[in-house]
Amino acid sequence: MGNVAAVDPTMKAEYNARINTGNILMRNLITSLSSASSYQESSESSMPVAKKQKVEGVTNGTTTANNGDVYQILDPSFTKANGGTSELAPGAIVSRLTLGGLVNALAGVAGGVVDTVTCIPLSDLEHEANNGGTKKGIDVIVESAGKLSLKEVIGLGRGLHRSIAAR
Repeated sequence: MGNVAAVDPTMKAEYNARINTGNILMRNLITSLSSASSYQESSESSMPVAKKQKVEGVTNGTTTANNGDVYQILDPSFTKANGGTSELAPGAIVSRLTLGGLVNALAGVAGGVVDTVTCIPLSDLEHEANNGGTKKGIDVIVESAGKLSLKEVIGLGRGLHRSIAAR
């Protein structure tokens, strides 16, 4: 075993950069799940509130009511049935996300970066609708995802999706 103090500074910097990127992705995931959920905990106990209000932009004490699925993580068929949000807790939503929804959650971009169902970059879908041609949406850098390329975010999302599905 090597000496811990003799760690290469380049490796240490790379490790710290990866940790920071992972923290950004987790923060994006948590924020987007909270946004898509209308589930609220009661402040008096740990029991969920029986009837949740679906009021946009209303502040309840320290908690602000959500504004719906801002990051486009929920499957469109699911959101139609539930008015744009889910009555499930954020932890329960994550197990029901499609790959596209998970990529949008990790990216942390309002409106999403890929189609929730097909995981095709939205820029490619718009480009195809306008004239066709070359598609390069997968190579776009997602600033809010720690400056990873969309291809890297999809790769991380795919691994996380497999882990979530392996119950």
